[in-house]
Amino acid sequence: MGTHMDIKNITLFAHNGDCWVTPPSTMESLWAGLGGGANGLCLDVLLTRDKQIICTPNASLEHSCGVPAQVDSMNLDAIRKLDAGKTWRSSELDSNYQPTGAQGEDTPWDASSQRPVVLSKLEDVLRIFGRRTQLLIRLHDLTYEHQSELATLLTELLNRFGLAKRACIIAPIATCQLMRQQGYHGELAADLTRMNGLSPATLDAASCVDTDYQLAWAEEFVSYF
Repeated sequence: MGTHMDIKNITLFAHNGDCWVTPPSTMESLWAGLGGGANGLCLDVLLTRDKQIICTPNASLEHSCGVPAQVDSMNLDAIRKLDAGKTWRSSELDSNYQPTGAQGEDTPWDASSQRPVVLSKLEDVLRIFGRRTQLLIRLHDLTYEHQSELATLLTELLNRFGLAKRACIIAPIATCQLMRQQGYHGELAADLTRMNGLSPATLDAASCVDTDYQLAWAEEFVSYF
């Protein structure tokens, strides 16, 4: 017997924007995600070499910008000069003009014939979208060597924008505990897709977590319920 789900109670978040039609983590993608019907945005974030928080799902810039370098090896200004649409491929469409998930051959966002799209600085995203829509900010797993520093800088940024009570940070339990120890009073959620060997039962004893967010990944969207 299948499980019935009341879709009216699901909130859809565009994960790094609408990545079917635009390169992920760009402003164009974030606007497209909301325009496509998402209720909010879910953003993966990392640190640059000069300790700026940038929106990107990958530590390597090769996947998004075609450059064989790590995000933490370059300053923000240098990364923002890269073409984030260079390697992005469109999705093939079915007979109803809906994305199939199969990668196409064209590169419609390549900067060779238009201005480049760039990875978004989180500060700019907060300034534009912080009070416009719901935000989930997702930290990397515990293998990320800058996790503690990223968590500290992120909480400082959210507090400066007055968004600690509006945006929700999703992170491994250990990171949530660290942020509580540092005095962060905003909303935290445990990332159940990044349990790092811990049993989900650990959540029951995790006083640092406000809400048990069940992340259900579907295409480029993340939902919680």
